[in-house]
Amino acid sequence: MKTFVSLLCLSLLALVGSGCESLAVKNAAAAEAAAAKVEVEFVDPETFTDVKDALVATEKGRAHTIEEVRQYLVETAARYVPEGQHLKITVADIDMAGDYEFWGRTGHSDIRIIKAIYPPSIDLAFVLSDASGTVLKAGERRLHDLAFQMRIDLRDTDRLRYEKALIDDWLRDEFGPPIKS
Repeated sequence: MKTFVSLLCLSLLALVGSGCESLAVKNAAAAEAAAAKVEVEFVDPETFTDVKDALVATEKGRAHTIEEVRQYLVETAARYVPEGQHLKITVADIDMAGDYEFWGRTGHSDIRIIKAIYPPSIDLAFVLSDASGTVLKAGERRLHDLAFQMRIDLRDTDRLRYEKALIDDWLRDEFGPPIKS
């Protein structure tokens, strides 16, 4: 009986595992397709105004935040770029919503304080071109939202929710509604 149960469990694991593997392959293919349509470059990220992970920033924290922003830009912008076109986004600066405040107490340096005096902003340049390389649209933008706290969604716990909202607004304003697939 134990052998039967073990074989049954192994069969179920193999079945579930193959479904997960198939999903992983589909996700990888979608990410690859998005990356072919959208390219994101960061210019001197070590000089960005604020991509800190604590009062005393770490290189690992900055790199993680920048990679999160890059992935979000690639995946989200790909929905606005038609087949055969390419969007290159160059990010020159990021100032995340909120900031770390020093209160003179130890142990609180990893709490980002969100206040109206710390609005998010992103400086970027972009070039949209067709398959032949002809520039269809280009420009420089400073994305910012002084009323960012009016979008409060208590269910949203994403630490980059305000920056992602800036990106969403810019893409919709710049390129119209997303392309239906």
